[in-house]
Amino acid sequence: MKKSPHTFVRFLNLFRALNNNYADKGVSTIHQEAVAILAYVSEEHINGRCPTITKVVQQIEFGTPPTIQRRLKELIALEFIVLCKGDDKRHRLLKVTEQGDTYLRDCSKLLVDVVRPCSCDCSC
Repeated sequence: MKKSPHTFVRFLNLFRALNNNYADKGVSTIHQEAVAILAYVSEEHINGRCPTITKVVQQIEFGTPPTIQRRLKELIALEFIVLCKGDDKRHRLLKVTEQGDTYLRDCSKLLVDVVRPCSCDCSC
């Protein structure tokens, strides 16, 4: 990974550009907490689990329960996540949609671009 202190700023600028690109497609700006939740739900799905809303809300690193609920509503409205019924009808499961997967892939590409060594001879 680059040792430049500007790496994080570069990532934020690229993340902002990604959000602007999605805004041009009619998608509102996506908050970083929502992206973290989207990544968590996707990772759980990759590991063969579909988390419930309750399980996501219990993850304190995403913020307070009201904030997490608000971010989940945003992700559902953007159609990045859908609610599904589980075996137990009391629980609603979260699944990432194809649109959500595409957004996460775009974020991953940004991260790779940020940490990839610069092709110039500078120290960035």
